[in-house]
Amino acid sequence: MEAVAEVDTHLKGLLAELEAIGTLRKAKYHLDELGRGRAIAVYRDPATGEPVYRTPVIG
Repeated sequence: MEAVAEVDTHLKGLLAELEAIGTLRKAKYHLDELGRGRAIAVYRDPATGEPVYRTPVIG
């Protein structure tokens, strides 16, 4: 039972971290949509539907 409780604790922490990452990705996407970022959408990832970015080279 101790192992189950330990795994449960780690799983909850992992899920919280994944939610935080998802929230940050959504925020970045919305900021880029507003034109605040300098990233340029190159194509959409077929698996997730999210844009894949490249940063323009300034030279």
